[in-house]
Amino acid sequence: MARAVSESGIYHVVSRGSGRQLIFEDDADRMSFITTLGESARRAGVDILGWCLMPNHVHLILLDCEQSLSDVMQRVLTSYARRFNCRTGHVGHVFQGRFSSAPIEGERYLLAAVRYLHLNPERAGICSAEQYDWSSYREYAGGVPRVEVADTSLVLEMLGGQSGFVELCRDDAKGVEPYAPMGLCRGTDEVVIAARGLLDDAGLGDPGKVKALPQERRDEALRLLRGSGLSARAVERLTGVGRGVVERVTARAK
Repeated sequence: MARAVSESGIYHVVSRGSGRQLIFEDDADRMSFITTLGESARRAGVDILGWCLMPNHVHLILLDCEQSLSDVMQRVLTSYARRFNCRTGHVGHVFQGRFSSAPIEGERYLLAAVRYLHLNPERAGICSAEQYDWSSYREYAGGVPRVEVADTSLVLEMLGGQSGFVELCRDDAKGVEPYAPMGLCRGTDEVVIAARGLLDDAGLGDPGKVKALPQERRDEALRLLRGSGLSARAVERLTGVGRGVVERVTARAK
């Protein structure tokens, strides 16, 4: 299946460990991955707007105006997998199939994606965003990062500087666009979790209770889910609202 093309050139990219296996054994692995990414992206003219290395997957926000995204990611993942297998004695695939990418369009959605990416360690119960060593948080907030590979200028200009970024990543930040990378989810459980988080952020409750909402609120929830990349069929399965209704409501919003 062809990848969706972003008009802005900005993508949220995720690559997961095969079978959800750990893809980083230690900090040397993490440093190898992020430095390889930085070098490959720089040579290809791709800007790294944000990054976060989790135990079994990575989140990236990349600005690709040269249509080099696939080449860069293939080079990085292949190089890292070869090194990882050689060093650990692991045999077989390190990463789960192709990397996933979802277009990010518009300033508000970009800021929501940046917030989502940097709060991943908190949501996983690892530590707070500012304490996590392996993301671009400190490059944005002005701390001492492990490595400097992110181009923070675009986002910081939008936020008015480092204090604006710190405020964006607060747990109780107000007025932030709800964000759930539906197009990046691989399993049913992940889709349900993402949908629940998206609707919770908008004050619309659980996906399974959307059908019982007043019509105006129900339609708002349906548009939000479709706008996050879910098909009408997937929204029907999540909410119990008939596909015909979903298609009619969301078409009206276009």
